[in-house]
Amino acid sequence: MRGRQAHEWTNREINPEVREFLAQLPLSLWEDNLCFVHGSPNSQHEYMLPEIDAFTALERVMSSGAEVLFCGHTHVPYVRTLKDSHLQVQVKQSSQVQSRHFTAAVKRIVNAGSVGEPRHGRPNATYVIYETETQQVTLREVEYDYQKTCAAIIEKGLPPIFAWRLARGLEFAERADDPSHVCER
Repeated sequence: MRGRQAHEWTNREINPEVREFLAQLPLSLWEDNLCFVHGSPNSQHEYMLPEIDAFTALERVMSSGAEVLFCGHTHVPYVRTLKDSHLQVQVKQSSQVQSRHFTAAVKRIVNAGSVGEPRHGRPNATYVIYETETQQVTLREVEYDYQKTCAAIIEKGLPPIFAWRLARGLEFAERADDPSHVCER
């Protein structure tokens, strides 16, 4: 409900030039062995939380065709390394069970967190620096005047819970703790 309300408010407030610019952006971006998505390679609305099961995490990275998958949507900054990645899939056809085995090189999922609405327990903005030559990932966190943003949220007539979430750095939404949940817009 609140997510839909925020979405509708944004639709009313965004100017046509910005809307056009955003409409032209790709849903996925690849650069060498890196893939950048909002939610997951499957859906911009899929939550890839840090605790997503290993099979799903590896499948999402492999489906992107990349070695490192950068995602967002959860607003939770994390780096997850999937080592010794081995998948076994069994398919039953008629009365026979066929097994397929897949082995993948080390894969990673990197979530930069967010500049707004953080969900890691602090009101700070987060971002990531990725060194392509060393493959080193550095998560960064910076303070900003979130109180000013909270005041603007209230002033614009949005629900006070939006300001509360921002000030606490917490998610307070239905099913946010369910890693299999796909949000609907």
